[in-house]
Amino acid sequence: MTRWQHSMHKLNSDNHHPDHPIDDFFKVKNYQPQTEEEKHIFEEFSLIKSSLAILIHVANADRAINPEEKNQIIRDIIFQMEQRPYEFARLSEKFGSNEKEIIENMYDQILKDYQNQKLKLDKIVDDICLMYKNNEEKRYYLLRLCYFAALSDNVFDEAEQEAIRKLAQRMDIPSLELDRIEKEVKEEIAKK
Repeated sequence: MTRWQHSMHKLNSDNHHPDHPIDDFFKVKNYQPQTEEEKHIFEEFSLIKSSLAILIHVANADRAINPEEKNQIIRDIIFQMEQRPYEFARLSEKFGSNEKEIIENMYDQILKDYQNQKLKLDKIVDDICLMYKNNEEKRYYLLRLCYFAALSDNVFDEAEQEAIRKLAQRMDIPSLELDRIEKEVKEEIAKK
């Protein structure tokens, strides 16, 4: 064992510092499916589609998605698509040839399914929780997107707040983190 490895092992196994920041470095954050069902969920999972469904749910909590909310959702999901080229390839076969076309077509389809009560939001949230059970930062980021969508029309009504709170509970996000995220998003929006 090299001197560095020995020092890291000693630091990592020190009983006096069980929550030392270096411990997070050694945690596996990527989801590793354990069962056949989990492997199937893993293969079918799309962060783009899941995020879009959640954002539509939050924006529609007050029974109306206005143009500002729709535009914010589409911008945020296009950005996500640019970060996930393997999802682009898969989704382009079904929804279009460029990011904006894909997201707009998916948005229309998911909104239609949502309005016709064909969207299984509980399953979508369960899949997100499964995929990111070791990655709380990804779950926090999804809630940030929810706040940006809800606040994009400069109206943050009680129905949108409740929808986000319920999502946070389902995603096992502590209320202190939820408050922190909300405050940060409001500060960012105020600076624009």
